[in-house]
Amino acid sequence: ARVEFAIKLPGKDENEVYLPIDSKFPKEDYERYIEANSQGDVDGMQQSLKALRLRIGLEAKDIAEKYINPPFTTDFAILFVPTESLYAEVLNMGGFVEELQNKFRVVVSGPTTFAALVNSLQMGFKTLAIEKRSAKVWSLFAQMRKQFTMFSRELEAAEKSLSTATNRLTSVSSRSIKISERLSALEGSEEAEEEVLQIEEINE
Repeated sequence: ARVEFAIKLPGKDENEVYLPIDSKFPKEDYERYIEANSQGDVDGMQQSLKALRLRIGLEAKDIAEKYINPPFTTDFAILFVPTESLYAEVLNMGGFVEELQNKFRVVVSGPTTFAALVNSLQMGFKTLAIEKRSAKVWSLFAQMRKQFTMFSRELEAAEKSLSTATNRLTSVSSRSIKISERLSALEGSEEAEEEVLQIEEINE
């Protein structure tokens, strides 16, 4: 059997789930209640309300057994009653709505409350989506911070290596200057020696 309606919702791990919605209108039981109420028949009203309660309870059980099937569906379903007056009567059956929720995981809803319920679900899942995105942002931020820390360490190591290389280059340059000066001095002494030799040759 197929459910009458289903709302597609985001589930875990990017999978989708369906919220089952089945419309029920126990017309005969409700009409008997309306007639008894209009005639002031107290016994008839009580009997028709009892029958109405039994019928809706059976419908809720049927919905739970047929359509609630996690993880493909949500773990609850909605029993939709099409008139506000019928929904009001169901609410007035002391504790009956809570009993259906606890026993069958079925939520009874009327036209007005159904719209509010869907809106609240929509807002809830939007909030969940924002939280998921926030978690992804924080995860990305953590990864970036880790990478930046590694980059800072590598930059520091590179600076140290560059500093060492600069010091070595300065040392080599200094030694080069000293060697150049010594060579210049040596060249000067050789020229002086040649001049002395030339003078001695002239005197001879």
